[in-house]
Amino acid sequence: MPKSFVFVGHQGICQVLAQNLAAAGFPAASDVDSADVIFTYCTSQESLENVYLEEDGVISKAKPGAYLVDFSAATPSLARELSAVAQVNDLHVVEAPLVVRDVTLPNAFGNPQNLLVLVAGEEADANAVAEMLAALVGTVEPCGGSGDAQLAKCSFTIQQIMALQAFMEADALCRVAGGLPASVAAADRVVRAQMVSPQIESLAHALEENSFTSTCTVEVLLGEIETVMACADEFNLIVPLSEAADYLLRLLATIGGVDMAASALSLVYRDEEESSKFGLDWDRAQEAYTSLGATDDYDDEDDDECDCGHHHHHHDEEDFGGFGGYSAN
Repeated sequence: MPKSFVFVGHQGICQVLAQNLAAAGFPAASDVDSADVIFTYCTSQESLENVYLEEDGVISKAKPGAYLVDFSAATPSLARELSAVAQVNDLHVVEAPLVVRDVTLPNAFGNPQNLLVLVAGEEADANAVAEMLAALVGTVEPCGGSGDAQLAKCSFTIQQIMALQAFMEADALCRVAGGLPASVAAADRVVRAQMVSPQIESLAHALEENSFTSTCTVEVLLGEIETVMACADEFNLIVPLSEAADYLLRLLATIGGVDMAASALSLVYRDEEESSKFGLDWDRAQEAYTSLGATDDYDDEDDDECDCGHHHHHHDEEDFGGFGGYSAN
């Protein structure tokens, strides 16, 4: 008899995954207490800890012998902690962080072929839920013992987000250089000729179409990069590229892009008028900046400064706008 399941965590993503599992013939349980398998997906470590460890959390409510399959990104140390607590409570744990291959797809979590899962833990536990995993993801990659899958996930996140950030800056440079459509088109042809992966090409298409909607949102990416930084911090490792990506994603979230696709990072580099067409509001950045205790100690008539609290560089009176116009000093 197929195992029954329930999903706990991020409502939107869990709902999509639950629909796919039900479509594959697995019965949905009425609640955590009765489920044979409890799948969890959270976008922050704090949420993940609450889901598992609160008084009415998964570990306290799951029936003995149930399987806990966590799709979230977490530090290896948190994964090992949750696994140890669960096992003490006679529960089987499968560490299984999800990897989204193409972050630009509108239904990024709904297409199994767009998902890869990194699996760690006891082999027997992973085998017990193998058919369910196969219904949800296109590829299952065994990674070893507790914590190993999360370490692999952190490594993947760094590479994926760095590629995303690098492409956005390359695109921004093509957009602002000279400001002439012909020169942009020529640069774009060169960039396309050097595409190194289908994922980067998907980003290019998303920017062409101004497509900024996906279930793999800025919120999801922020949670993943914050997990990377927390992991690095545990080992006293400085990760400046990850810190820069975290800053950019936080900025995008602040101005209204938290529920947008990763491709919306392009809007941070564009001018305020264009980004406002997609619902972004740079005044929110000023409000956040001021709430941290900053003061406007500049001359309002100074052309090199604006109401956002940042210095702008102006070249021949052209406004390159957005983050691309800000000085880091």
